[in-house]
Amino acid sequence: MITAVIVAKGDAKATLTTLDSLEKYNLDFLVVEEDFTEEEHVAVSRYTPWIYTRTLSKETMADALNAAAAEAHTEDILVMCPGETVGQLNMDELMEALSYHSGQIGLVHRISTPMEDDGEPEEELLPRLYNRTRYQFVGGDKPKLSPLEETVTGNFVTDAVIWEAMPDAQAADVLLQESRLEEFLSKHAGADLGEARPEIQREAAELIFRAGKACYLQRDYENAAEYFGMGLSFDELDVSAPFVEEMVIDFGYALMYSGQMKQALVLEAIYENFDKSADFLYLMGMIYRGNGRSAEAMEEYQKAVQCENARKAGVNSYLAHYRMGELWSDAEQVEKAKKEFEACGDYEPAKERLKEFDL
Repeated sequence: MITAVIVAKGDAKATLTTLDSLEKYNLDFLVVEEDFTEEEHVAVSRYTPWIYTRTLSKETMADALNAAAAEAHTEDILVMCPGETVGQLNMDELMEALSYHSGQIGLVHRISTPMEDDGEPEEELLPRLYNRTRYQFVGGDKPKLSPLEETVTGNFVTDAVIWEAMPDAQAADVLLQESRLEEFLSKHAGADLGEARPEIQREAAELIFRAGKACYLQRDYENAAEYFGMGLSFDELDVSAPFVEEMVIDFGYALMYSGQMKQALVLEAIYENFDKSADFLYLMGMIYRGNGRSAEAMEEYQKAVQCENARKAGVNSYLAHYRMGELWSDAEQVEKAKKEFEACGDYEPAKERLKEFDL
């Protein structure tokens, strides 16, 4: 069993968001808080009886995390920050990995939410899973895990994915963009936009795109995909318009993130329109891999690294090489996998994969 630990400095609403995300998994929960109201305390207690009140404002974060871990009923600890949510978590695989990598720190994939509407989620590996009898936090308000014994070292990469807490402003933007779209549709009520002039179709598509993008940034991928699909349905849409390529890319990721991997193959129909785009080629590699078409995925990643420019950092370099390394690793082609991971330079996930080969 693993205990998910949350240190909440008055973040009751965000803490409830995280607990709600974790509830369906076979985990213990432990919350350390400072100034929850009685009502907030009751709300949190619906998820766990283990709620501890401390004067967090007079403690460093490292001390608070260590105190929380000391109260846990299990040795294995998963650290979650208020507002973070689970994107992917297979408890059976995680427990198996903990057993295999006994005494090591588990690195968790954390996806950040872009603050700008033209941004893409960024991924980092963070040390969030550890055994409290072997590690403790040091570093004051910039906590990092340190072994209790010099002989205990090492990290391993888990398949767990968590999402960064989402800014409230992004939720408000969904309402704003949807209201703008509703205003436009009301203005053209009764008209068949599919038969409208190209400039009207473009305006409609761009408004639909912005509504979808707002949902996308809020991680409401199902609604985002619906909007993007609608926006791409216009016959007179100019595929050279900058927002169109962005909508295509976001459409693919929204389908993937909402569990519609097979449906994402619909982008094959417009492949020739974007086959010079590193972002599109990398996306198609992800889609093919997700549909079990590894050979085609490898081809797309190889094409992506040949592109000079890309909108998203890494899709024509270290990210594509990393994905090719994963494919070669899956095929048990160790030397080819190592070559691709080495081509990733300072990309931390690739460095961790190379360490695994040396074990």
